[in-house]
Amino acid sequence: MNSHTAMQLKLYEFLCDELPEDERAAVADHLAGCAACRDECDGLREAMQLFPADDARPSDSLPQAFWTGILNEVDQQTRPKHPGRSRRQRVADWLTMAVVPHRRLVLGLASLGIVAVSAFVTWSHLRQTPEAPLVTESVQPVTGDAVT
Repeated sequence: MNSHTAMQLKLYEFLCDELPEDERAAVADHLAGCAACRDECDGLREAMQLFPADDARPSDSLPQAFWTGILNEVDQQTRPKHPGRSRRQRVADWLTMAVVPHRRLVLGLASLGIVAVSAFVTWSHLRQTPEAPLVTESVQPVTGDAVT
């Protein structure tokens, strides 16, 4: 930012006597040597004279209840939905809300699941066990005297 732009940004505060003394002196020195900034200052001074200089603002006519309502609305919209609650706690709350009213249904489904898993495990275990060979005839040992 060049010195002209920096000075032009301070012109309004200069005209309202809101600048610290050292900055005010710097702006006054710059205006004495710079015709462009001086013209800008004169134009701003003329524009400021078009508006009344009273300290009343349009917002001062609004009741305090209006401002309280605005502040409450902003506070409500910027407040977190679940302050201080972790994701895990919110999931636990949701599960509690879903399970507690339907306790019998949940217990029935859990029991059905346990029975189904047990049946599947038993079936797969029995399916993988090899069958024992059946002996249909007995074998007799051969002795030295064979009858022919």
